[in-house]
Parts: sequence; C-alpha cells; structure tokens
Amino acid sequence: MDNPAATPELHNHGTMMHRVAIMKDVIKQLDAGRYNGTLTHFIDPGDAPAVGYPVGALTATSCRVCAKGAVVLSYFRMNPRDPEALYNGIDWAMQQLEHVFTLEEMDTMESLFGGSNGSFFLAHPGRDNRLRAIAQNVIDHDGAFTLTV
Repeated sequence: MDNPAATPELHNHGTMMHRVAIMKDVIKQLDAGRYNGTLTHFIDPGDAPAVGYPVGALTATSCRVCAKGAVVLSYFRMNPRDPEALYNGIDWAMQQLEHVFTLEEMDTMESLFGGSNGSFFLAHPGRDNRLRAIAQNVIDHDGAFTLTV
C-alpha cells in the first residue's frame, strides 16, 4: 500500500531514483559501521575532530544517527555543498530534502524507527536493523516509501 503522504509531484523518475540512491547510501554506511542507529541524537559525529556538529559527521569514521539524521547525512554525502551550510540547523537540513521526501514521510520513518509500530518494531529488532528495513523498503519499491505507522 502506498503511503498517502507522498505527493504526486515527488513521484517523477528523477526523484524516485534519487530516493533509491540516498537509501542505498544509508545501507552502505550501516554496512561500513559509519552509521549507528540511536534514538537520542539527530546526528552525533562522535569521533569527529573539532570541526563541529554536524559538519564533522560528513568525515567521521562513525556517528550515531536517527532515521531522519541518516537520510539527511546521506543526502549531503551525495549532494556536496558547502559543509558550513549544515550549521544552519536541523530545520534547514530537513528543508533541503523536501523535494525528495515529504516531511510527513520523514516523520513516519522516524516514528517507525522509534518503535511506534509494534509489529514493525518486533519484526526488526535493533536500531540498525530498523534503519536498514526502512531504507530497504524505499529501494525495493523503486523509490516509493510504502510503510505506514
């Protein structure tokens, strides 16, 4: 079942391919141990030098991320911009993705990641497994986000 939050204008071929590429990067970063799911941080660059938050997360060997943080960080990994622009804050970072994922879709991803859906939570124990399942859903459905809370 398609997510009713997805707007038709987002479902063009280029956007759907961009969604898949972002989510493939999320899985790549999980596999490499660069992303570690957490419920307590948007993006925590962990071992990053004094470059600062969240810019340091782009070069950190490992960082803690929530579902939204993983998507934002992979988006910025794939769409190089002036990293200092990330200092504009979380709201600004989220706005940069509005042409790729709706804010409602991002909220749904975060809710699923946090455990708001008991069956999804039980089927995917562990934060990294839930993050991987959310990303894999988008990949498996050619860019459509079909999970609901």
